[in-house]
Amino acid sequence: MKRYLVIVMLFGFVSMFADMTYEGARSILPQYLGYLGANLAVIGFLGGFGEFASYLLRFVSGLVSSKYGLLWTLTISGYMLTGLSVALIAIAPSWVYVALLTIMERIAKGLRTPPRDALISIVAAKGRSGRAFGLHGAIDQVGAVLGPLIAAYMLASYGFSPLTFVVLSVFSFIAVSILIYTRSIYPRDVEVTPRKPVIGILRGPLTLYNLSISIPALSSISLFVAIYWVGRSDPLIGVMYFIAIQVIEILMSIVLGELYDKIGIRAIYIYYMIIPLTTLGLILNPLLLLIGVIFAIENSIQKAVIGDLARGNEPLAYGYYHMVYGIALAVGGYIVGLLAQQGLIDILLALSLSLSILGAMMMRVTIRITKAGGYSGEAV
Repeated sequence: MKRYLVIVMLFGFVSMFADMTYEGARSILPQYLGYLGANLAVIGFLGGFGEFASYLLRFVSGLVSSKYGLLWTLTISGYMLTGLSVALIAIAPSWVYVALLTIMERIAKGLRTPPRDALISIVAAKGRSGRAFGLHGAIDQVGAVLGPLIAAYMLASYGFSPLTFVVLSVFSFIAVSILIYTRSIYPRDVEVTPRKPVIGILRGPLTLYNLSISIPALSSISLFVAIYWVGRSDPLIGVMYFIAIQVIEILMSIVLGELYDKIGIRAIYIYYMIIPLTTLGLILNPLLLLIGVIFAIENSIQKAVIGDLARGNEPLAYGYYHMVYGIALAVGGYIVGLLAQQGLIDILLALSLSLSILGAMMMRVTIRITKAGGYSGEAV
């Protein structure tokens, strides 16, 4: 097997075990927060703000790792902090503390994601980035199924028990062990060395691309809102939807990654068609399962495009992408939660369709620019 595939698979197993921790916790957190007294608007805001904190830190993490070359330090620290934050939920006395620890877990993800994505993108190289991120995303999501299954078993057996979060936290420390081994076999000749970040990249098509995918996210149904919505009468239904969404992401990640390697950036147009359909899922609940396709696009096509647009400047580019996209998710999480709570689904649907059309139009301009300029990620 090619060495880069072995390393990508190891990164996948790292993410898989980490997902068993934080996706397992997140599968029951909306209902757990409701159980402790939080309402839907708060839950929607928390889901969005948690992502915002995560994505904002990703820009800082990308900038720092670009300048100082701390790719492995930030990645390992992020995974360790994930396990700690989930374990501490077990002793949180109220939903306020749980909310703070939830944000802490998102911060941990923000810390590790840009340097990890950069390490994957660099070792994969242009022309096979779609396959690399698709494979990583598929293995990653196995944990996003196993973790919620464990959480569902604990919920069915013990109710909302703090022990659930202790059990789930163990898997993050297994992930750290695998990550340390991956570090030992990662080829030294392709690692990023400390360098001055090339800020000029932000004036290229990267910014237009980020805006084109972030605008529709302002009306995107967050996973927190989706599983709360379908699990209002029975929390286990919410967990089952969570698991089904992860399974769909596993199946679609590899397919979409291969599609990107074959047809390029045009593969992203699928994203603009799916977003309004997930919004319709607040009426036809099974359509909420399409959130799994959105996640697959995020973890394969969206990330592969960033790596290919920013070749040579990956850490900064991934941090910037995550920050812009995260701000949209934060604002959108609150908007969607508020409109859904007030029953204004028709307004939400109209908003989603309009923003998706606008994003697709901006993407068309982005593609024209990249084709005309042969953009390679250098400063402009």
